[in-house]
Amino acid sequence: MSEYQYYEFIALDRPLTAQQIDEVRKFSSRAEISSTSFVNEYNFGSFKGDPAHFLERYFDVMLYYANWGTHSLMMNVPADAIDPTMLEHYCVGDSASFRRKGAKLILDFTSQEDAGEYEEDESGSMASLAPIRDELLRGDLRPLYLGWLLSVQSGEVDEEEAQPPVPPGLGKLSAAQESLADFLRIDPDLLAAAARRSADLHDKPEDVRSMVAGLSPAQRDELLAGFLQGDDPHLAARTRRRLRPPMPETTGAAPAETVGELLAEADRAREESEAEERRAAAERAARKKAEADRQRKEHLAALSRRGEDAWRDVNQRIDRKNAQGYDEAIALLIDLRDVAVSAGAHDAFTLRVQELRARYTNRPSFQERLAKRKLI
Repeated sequence: MSEYQYYEFIALDRPLTAQQIDEVRKFSSRAEISSTSFVNEYNFGSFKGDPAHFLERYFDVMLYYANWGTHSLMMNVPADAIDPTMLEHYCVGDSASFRRKGAKLILDFTSQEDAGEYEEDESGSMASLAPIRDELLRGDLRPLYLGWLLSVQSGEVDEEEAQPPVPPGLGKLSAAQESLADFLRIDPDLLAAAARRSADLHDKPEDVRSMVAGLSPAQRDELLAGFLQGDDPHLAARTRRRLRPPMPETTGAAPAETVGELLAEADRAREESEAEERRAAAERAARKKAEADRQRKEHLAALSRRGEDAWRDVNQRIDRKNAQGYDEAIALLIDLRDVAVSAGAHDAFTLRVQELRARYTNRPSFQERLAKRKLI
């Protein structure tokens, strides 16, 4: 299997300048490059740049996947946009990590899995995943928690460690978060176990007026000037972050549990879902069999009503002197046998088949089929 890699970068906060486009072009002559995106596919060779450098200087989000099983979503956020304590809670391994590059944090969610047979449509799309960055900037911690779950799933977190704060709303992820969970291939049973410890999400608007009322006149003037200048796309998010009440140590409804307890609950959830699937499969099989039995009963009843016409059909199919005709004759004889058995006339059926056997002694292929299906 040949190698395949896909890189896509997009700029969300501001477009690239002409000079920046020229700088980016030096990394690839084949990539599709615009003021807001960089897209390239590699069947031979690889990306010549450093994704973190691209996210620091040019773009805001990177989507990457390779046919050997790597899926990666990276993005930048202002260094003061996310509570560093929360980052330390959730970004604890290689699967979910962060690093500081100048005034920005580079977040990296990476899933490593043996892909087997590669299917391109199994990979995520930038359109479905890019909103994750905005959700993080608005203070939604669920994407970070999904990254932590990936680290747990990858065996990067000790089972004796306590869970980090469980954000509310895990039972009802946003569309982008569902795409992220799929893209990172997070075990649905592990996510379901975590969601049981998550409070409901109440989309209550922040009391912005109270936040503003708590500012001094000088702070309000500074904030208003910043908005009017309009050169900071994250001013609103940064301001909310500064004015928002401190994040409590646990945002979920239940006390912290260990990673081992979470994994055990995921195993129980998996057993329950597998048992439910077996029950559902058994019910589907029973319904399918009942329907097949009903159709078979109707078919045999119709055949019984045909009487001698059905036996003439048998003769006509044998007289075609070919394999298809013999097969159709045998299938019809099997149906006629079942009709006879249900009517208590199996002896009469056997006599008719013996007559056919005597009549067509010069048809060895037909005779073999009779014997094989135990009709004689």
